[in-house]
Amino acid sequence: DRQSENIKQFLTSVGFKIIRLEAQLKNGDWSNMAVRCQK
Repeated sequence: DRQSENIKQFLTSVGFKIIRLEAQLKNGDWSNMAVRCQK
């Protein structure tokens, strides 16, 4: 039904965001941000 389709799309978009965050972590973006915040 339509509701389960919406839930699937929502979970998919959330999954992509998490994958992107993990990629940024691996690339060291977060450590760079932490260094900037400490200064």
